[in-house]
Amino acid sequence: MKRICLLYFILIFCLTKNTFSHNYSITTKNNRSIYIPFELHNGIIVVKPIINNKTYNFIFDSGSKNTIFVKPKLIDSTDLVFKSNLYISGLGAYDSIQMVKIHQCNLQLNGLQNDSLSVLSLTEDVLQLDDFFGVDIDGVFGAEIFANFYMHINYKKKLIELRNKNFSVNESYYKQSVDIKNDKAYVETVIINENGQPFIVRLLLDSGANIPILLKNIFPKDIGINYSIDAEIGEGLSGDIYAQIARLSLLQFGNIQFHDVVIGFYEHNATYNPNIIHGNIGNDVLSRLDIYYAYPDSCIYYKTHKDTYKPFDFFINNIFINEKDNRYFVKSIAEDSAPFLAGLQKNDEILKVNNIRVENLNNIDVSSLLNRSVGKKIKVKYKRNNIINQCKYIIKPII
Repeated sequence: MKRICLLYFILIFCLTKNTFSHNYSITTKNNRSIYIPFELHNGIIVVKPIINNKTYNFIFDSGSKNTIFVKPKLIDSTDLVFKSNLYISGLGAYDSIQMVKIHQCNLQLNGLQNDSLSVLSLTEDVLQLDDFFGVDIDGVFGAEIFANFYMHINYKKKLIELRNKNFSVNESYYKQSVDIKNDKAYVETVIINENGQPFIVRLLLDSGANIPILLKNIFPKDIGINYSIDAEIGEGLSGDIYAQIARLSLLQFGNIQFHDVVIGFYEHNATYNPNIIHGNIGNDVLSRLDIYYAYPDSCIYYKTHKDTYKPFDFFINNIFINEKDNRYFVKSIAEDSAPFLAGLQKNDEILKVNNIRVENLNNIDVSSLLNRSVGKKIKVKYKRNNIINQCKYIIKPII
């Protein structure tokens, strides 16, 4: 089951004032190109870098400035000297958190090498990304890779090709200029509401988020969208992240038009030019195009493929779960969702789902049982105020 999540949601806070090493090199025989295999988990690219002789699972993230450990594994296993402690605030509801900066790490990834890599590491596992992806996630591999090489991501073969020199692409590809800032690429697009009114938006190309479009610091009504729901979409460095979810009539990406696109609206603590709408364009759009990333030349090349115009499904957890002492409680529940209308509430304890007792399951399994695909019938036994209740619902789209 796929779920919307603002994946490194968190890491777009940037840390742009920190200088990190770009001493990457390709170490294959031709010293020109390499292929990096990847896995897709919940619509997000995951690669396996070797850092200081240990293999980790990292999100391959064009929206994050730096390489970041989201768990303190490297801190616990290294005798390297930390240069400094950092205190940052990411998306979420809570206070700033601590990170450490570690120098002179060694990284290898299928022929890509950096012997003087500086990385950041959280001192606590506050994100718990494993719950979203069903796989152990150790960190985020940042946009510095995009900035240093020419890249092609093949979603069908699950391969990333890196080159020192630009690709030769044929005339079937469109060329799109991008604005590179702090190793990240931004593109101007047009979105159109249900009344046909257009808006120009500046979007970060963000392979670390799987929601199609996220807009920051504006509300649906600001661009003429009349219906939306409130929902939790993930967890950030500083706590839970909530957004208003709606649909666009049209997204114009260069020469390509996407219709009926899922869009999220959320508050972000960064400041922007108030005359421009800012946001992210996620992997659920990027994976629908065959894209060559030429960040060193400030452009991309793209064309359609057979999955370009498939419908944008509304993949979102109706219910988020908290686990405590092998007991499972409703952490949040999407407004107007089927379980919400059936009577489930925040803090209800889940006892059974479709006659399956949950005490021997993990968080991911319980969440999957509660948030199955459209049309599935769900029966839940739960406890509220020491009273056992039961409800039934059928999963259905709400946007």
